[in-house]
Amino acid sequence: MFSLYIYPFQSQRIKNKVFMKACRPFFCRVFGRKTQGTAKENVIQWMFNSDEPFTHDNTFLMHSPFSFGTAPPCGYASQDVARSISLQYQKHVYAYALFSGDAIFERARTRCIVDDNIDPSRFFVHPLVLARHPERIPSFFGAERSPFLIEILTDLIRAHDEEAPLVHKCRLLGMDQAKWVSFLRGLCLCVAQRLPVVSQAVFVIEDCIIGSCGSDFLPLAGDYNARGVAVAEAIMEAAVEFGSIPLADLSLCLYRQFLTETPIDVMKRLSICTTRSERRSLEWGLRGTTKRIS
Repeated sequence: MFSLYIYPFQSQRIKNKVFMKACRPFFCRVFGRKTQGTAKENVIQWMFNSDEPFTHDNTFLMHSPFSFGTAPPCGYASQDVARSISLQYQKHVYAYALFSGDAIFERARTRCIVDDNIDPSRFFVHPLVLARHPERIPSFFGAERSPFLIEILTDLIRAHDEEAPLVHKCRLLGMDQAKWVSFLRGLCLCVAQRLPVVSQAVFVIEDCIIGSCGSDFLPLAGDYNARGVAVAEAIMEAAVEFGSIPLADLSLCLYRQFLTETPIDVMKRLSICTTRSERRSLEWGLRGTTKRIS
């Protein structure tokens, strides 16, 4: 039985190295054999400073597709995992997270749902709070106001989908638009919430590309290579739409698996995704820092 003892005078770096050596099997399961040391260091720092939340962007939860030595599947069928992810997507919840507070509040003011003298920054709740508790929207915004707010958010996403690049891309690639859009947007919300199901999302994607996920759920046309490139393109569009860096990284991993060189257009989309991610972080921060009123 290995006993780990850290002397008080030892530096934090030494503690980290000793702890990582003791827990090497754990890191092999979670990170895989090709692991970046920075991610390990971040997890270790979080373990030694448990009062602080772990803030690394989910890269320790999502392994590279078709990589060797990665975390084993959880035992659930890919269809069940895909359904769980897709169920996270509700149009009004996703719209609340996607669109700016100004756009939502202006629609609400036009519909006379809120008074003109209400400060917008005090009206909203943090999008992650709503994503985790969508059933509590009446308590967040008022029982009388919430049905109209849901209608506004649904109208916003419906109008957005008429020209949304993600919807257009799925249609162009011959994907089942309803199923794939729900899955990809649900995955964006899962990653943002850091749900445990994220660790199994890559297995679903692998099975879809291989063709073992079932023809009735998340179907894909074409041969193996064409399916891999199609999924990479769709994931990148979802990442750009939501501003999700982890999903953009996942898309790049798939591109490298199936193409010799990453297209220049993909790198441009990655740049847009990074900008939107920063903008979304600022937007969400503004919604979650002020005391709200109903």
